[in-house]
Amino acid sequence: MALSESLFAFACIVGIGLLAGTLYDLYRTCGRILYIKKRAVFIGDLLFWLLLTAATIVLLLLANQGEVRFYVLLGLALGVLFYAKLLRRFFYLTFYRIFILPVSGFRYIIRTFKRICKKFS
Repeated sequence: MALSESLFAFACIVGIGLLAGTLYDLYRTCGRILYIKKRAVFIGDLLFWLLLTAATIVLLLLANQGEVRFYVLLGLALGVLFYAKLLRRFFYLTFYRIFILPVSGFRYIIRTFKRICKKFS
């Protein structure tokens, strides 16, 4: 593999780490807004990490023919670390603002519907 191909593969792997961090915050935001119970959180965490692992393997196959070397692990770690230190707060707040409005509206409609049903029963 030529140096330019290795550098491109490394950049793709760092991108995969960034994507993993973003998807984790998306999952965390949904869990916080929907008030998921502890048992469901365990199952959700298990499914999330299994799906993320499968997606990472597929992306590694596309980026560098599935070779797992030290620079692959380093690139994933750097991507996640970069995301965690620089982008996490921004993305988490953005996801929260995007999802809280429809969920709050839906909860308001349900509460209103329950109050109307209480008055008529």
